[in-house]
Amino acid sequence: MAINSLPEELISEILSPVLHVPDENLFADIEEISRFAEYLPESPSEYLPVCKTWMRVATPLLYDVVVIRSKAQAHALKQALLKNKDLGLFIKRLRVEGGYGAPMRTILQSSPHISDLVISLNVFSSDSASGLCAGLPLVNPKRLIFQEFRDFQLPKNPLTEQGVKEAMLQSASKWNRLFVLKLPCFFDHFEMLQAFNEIRTLHTLSVASLSTASRLFSIFKDCPLQCIEVTYRVPDDLERVGNKDPTFRALLRFADPDSSDIPGGVAHSSRPLYLDFIPMEAATPEIKEIIWKRVLYFALSVPELEEDLYNDIPPRLPILLVSKYFNRLALRYYYTHICLKDHNHVPKLVAVLERNPWLGCHIRRVLGYFGEYDNDGRYEYCFMNGSLTTGLEELLFGDAYEPGDKSYICRRHISWRAFEIAMETCGSTLQKLTTRLCTASLPVSPAIFSRFTALRSLIWECGTEFDLDEIPSAALPCLTELSVAESDSSFLVALTRMKLPSLRTLALCYHESFPDFLRSHGTKLVDVTCWCDSFPLEHIFELCPSIKILGLYLPHSSFSRMRVDPGPFISENLISSTLEKIVLGPSFLVA
Repeated sequence: MAINSLPEELISEILSPVLHVPDENLFADIEEISRFAEYLPESPSEYLPVCKTWMRVATPLLYDVVVIRSKAQAHALKQALLKNKDLGLFIKRLRVEGGYGAPMRTILQSSPHISDLVISLNVFSSDSASGLCAGLPLVNPKRLIFQEFRDFQLPKNPLTEQGVKEAMLQSASKWNRLFVLKLPCFFDHFEMLQAFNEIRTLHTLSVASLSTASRLFSIFKDCPLQCIEVTYRVPDDLERVGNKDPTFRALLRFADPDSSDIPGGVAHSSRPLYLDFIPMEAATPEIKEIIWKRVLYFALSVPELEEDLYNDIPPRLPILLVSKYFNRLALRYYYTHICLKDHNHVPKLVAVLERNPWLGCHIRRVLGYFGEYDNDGRYEYCFMNGSLTTGLEELLFGDAYEPGDKSYICRRHISWRAFEIAMETCGSTLQKLTTRLCTASLPVSPAIFSRFTALRSLIWECGTEFDLDEIPSAALPCLTELSVAESDSSFLVALTRMKLPSLRTLALCYHESFPDFLRSHGTKLVDVTCWCDSFPLEHIFELCPSIKILGLYLPHSSFSRMRVDPGPFISENLISSTLEKIVLGPSFLVA
């Protein structure tokens, strides 16, 4: 039998399930995130063009419930209603989630049969509610539902929101058939509530909590209330009801606790769930992988960790456990930035790298403590093996969270052997290096610094002696920042004889090699920090003619005297045509 031979009443029954919009858990839902923001793989309007019969039968079903969520939708609906005035007669339930400008007046004016109206009191700062305010007096709903949430993150328009409230107050006196009022949590617009009480037609109130219901019962004392529905019941509500007014108790109704778990009503949508929906099902495997990698990059907080490795971020491990596919794509981002907060993390990391040697090229930053507890140095060697970490850009030797005290970072030193292995395996990629090393037993050649071809920042804390017979003058070509907290005098002598063409920032404890270092590199420096109690300041600007920032760190006793009388410390010796800033401190700081 051809489908056109079916009675239109039967066709209507067939199409109703797919065009129907459930009321309580969808149309009347007032949760913060709109249920209509969900993605649907197909539009209900696709059923209308099947044939003329379907168009004629389905059009009233489609326009029975209208949801407006954007200016474009409001404009399109306005044009449709102007072209076909009969469409407005089909609209029974209207949900407006914003202001949406002048078209709203035409929509409300063209829809005389609206019985259920959902209005949002949150309006974007760029939105206009002029049409909505002008159109509210033109309708006469039986049920009014307000949507409002206080933790509204986007910029709001207070004047527009106030205009909506004033229009509601003016319209309330004309709504002589308003029987049902549904309110969100913390609805405190008393003038509006009082206006609804004065029309004396309400017989049903729907609220989120028992405390709200009790408060509204005293406000709507002039209305012929028949029911006060509480959509969310907490465990002790039944006990609290016993202490309420008998009239209030007789009106009180609780929603089904088995189907209402959150404030605002039933939590589940009765729209088709499309459980067989697969994201990007039609995309090629290559496109899927590119998109998922980008999603996982942000889901694993890689940008946040790149900014600060000690950032407080949500747990990331559950993302790797979603599926084997997620694990394969996300593993590289999970290990891009590594913070070893406990020495027990070291063997675990080594085990992961040994099982997945391809991960080594994806590791960019490592901060933490490793190696000191392992006497044979196995984990140091495995971690620094060239096949495991070939792309390191930042390496911080020696800092660790003390077990049991996550707020304290202790300072430990690792072996010189681990440092040598690091230079051999990833010296060409390192851009920032912080070293707190044990002193080598024998003098070493400064030629080891030739491996650092990309190093921009070096923080040195080690008493190792260097052999000054062969010094590579072209070593550390990209070094921009140098901080020396502890060193053998030969270390600074070696750096003095290097060219260091990119050096601009220096933080250094004073010793006898300091003047020679400044004579060699002072003309390039723009930011100098020194221990000024031991170095004659009058030579600073002579040796560093381009200096812009000068940091002076004094012993605590001198700093205390300087705070009382800065004259002996801040004098004409600190006059320079290029100096822009002086930083004073009570102790020497490396970074």
